[in-house]
Amino acid sequence: MKPHKSLLLLACITLCFASCKKMLEEVIPQDRISKSLALTDAGAAQTLYAGAYSVFRNYNGVFFYLGEMRSDIWAEGIFTESVDGSAEQLYTHNISALNVPYASWANFYSLIYTINNVIDVLPKSTVEASVRNIEMAEMYGLRAYIYYTMLKTWGAVPITITPVQIINNAAETYKPRSSPDSVMLQIKSDIEESLKLFGTSNNFRNGKRVFWNRVASLVLKGDVYIWSGTHMGGGSSDFTIAKTALTEVKNLQEYRLIYRPTMPTYLTLPRKVIIQK
Repeated sequence: MKPHKSLLLLACITLCFASCKKMLEEVIPQDRISKSLALTDAGAAQTLYAGAYSVFRNYNGVFFYLGEMRSDIWAEGIFTESVDGSAEQLYTHNISALNVPYASWANFYSLIYTINNVIDVLPKSTVEASVRNIEMAEMYGLRAYIYYTMLKTWGAVPITITPVQIINNAAETYKPRSSPDSVMLQIKSDIEESLKLFGTSNNFRNGKRVFWNRVASLVLKGDVYIWSGTHMGGGSSDFTIAKTALTEVKNLQEYRLIYRPTMPTYLTLPRKVIIQK
């Protein structure tokens, strides 16, 4: 009986191995996400979405230098011990057509290309609608933040809000600059689309503060309208919109703006809204 049982066990193992091998052969490797795969596979679409955050975080240094480093937080004397020449050009605002802080638009268009792809694919994908709307809201908020950084740095910049599908020649990759007013309109449009898709939820996705959320879009809206009110002729009407957005955020200070109860309490809001000159 023992040899018979051994043969039966061996046969079962062989069949199981053959079945697993067949299943492995049917698996499509996802080392690269194509648009067609993302449209039919919710998991692939989620990989595309998560990848946009991965690319975005690679720019954290650029956002710091073109953002906080140009604010009134930094000034002469801060880098007394070791002056960073590149940073000094930014906090002293020594920027002109002859002294450009970053070449090739700081490679922001590569990041915008990634986000445009996600915005294009998600609505057509099989991802659940409630999840899809939140993720789209995040992408619109991120894109508004990128263009806002570009506007404050270069003024007129090319606007591209659709993914590049086919390139027949190099000339098709060049786009003229849009006026600062047009760029600002695009920023405000993306912010409003973000807020609309977020609805009334102020939660961080999956409870993690690493994602963009509705409060981030509200803070950005306040900063943007203060900028346009101060530097682009928006005046009191823009200031009123900014105040409304930031007042809502202020009233939410007890609602999930604290990082962790066990950590020293600090808010995700800036200490003050910076008007960069």
